Amino acid sequence: MGITHLFTRSPAKTQTWNPALPTNIPAVRAWVEAQHLGARCGLMTDIDGTLSAIAASPSDARLTPGVADALRHCIASFTLVATITGRSAADAYQMVRVRDVLYSGNYGLDWFDTRTDPPTQQINPDALAIRPALTDLLQRIAREILPRFPDVVIEDKGVTGSIHYRNTPHPTIARHAILACIWHAAKPDLRVSRGKMVVEVRPALQTDKGSVVRDLAARYRLGSILSFGDDIADILAFRAVKGLQAMNECVGLTVAVAQHATPAALLKHADIVLSSTDEVPTLLNWLAAQ
Repeated sequence: MGITHLFTRSPAKTQTWNPALPTNIPAVRAWVEAQHLGARCGLMTDIDGTLSAIAASPSDARLTPGVADALRHCIASFTLVATITGRSAADAYQMVRVRDVLYSGNYGLDWFDTRTDPPTQQINPDALAIRPALTDLLQRIAREILPRFPDVVIEDKGVTGSIHYRNTPHPTIARHAILACIWHAAKPDLRVSRGKMVVEVRPALQTDKGSVVRDLAARYRLGSILSFGDDIADILAFRAVKGLQAMNECVGLTVAVAQHATPAALLKHADIVLSSTDEVPTLLNWLAAQ
């Protein structure tokens, strides 16, 4: 499937993707120019809702056809290809199954590096220390929430947890009940965030998608960054790219995949908006070919 409609940050300036003239989008033109000047490029992408459509349960999610090959094309062209996801890093690899990718999981709290043989894994020790509090909270949520909302899915990701309520008949009521349960548990070492039909619980550490972007940009001396995402957590990644660009440290290109419940704040920080995950492989392949 070709990319049928890409538009810049302002919805009033909708632009049609034209393979013969793709650089009519200023941010794309700037990125291409940076590549022609030999900039070291890093692709940093979310997975669920970006490389795969959102599924009823995380275990049901599958890569969009063509994404794996597009990632391999990017690996051959770019300095770095990394995923930055709320999944655990090992789980991210099991889903994507593409080698020579750096998998950052749990919002930067663990890493699975498949560029080494064998792959190497790292987990933030401070996050591991908070693991007992997380386990206690997830067990409490199971006791109090599942009897009332049996369609809720509790995902234990090692050092973070996700409570998915998209399958419940009354998702708003379920969300309020989940948040109330967490509030009454009073776990100061944990913090709560929200995404598309999901409540996230993670250690109260200064690690998020934005900090991962900044870390990788510095570590690999990147001159250009491609950032793909679809949800609230990706806003911080997009902001990090824009911040680095404002300091003239890189040329950035932020790409949002707009689907049901995509936050407006994410679109505000996007240079390009795709209408579905089906359009992602086409754009990745085009960018890798520049």
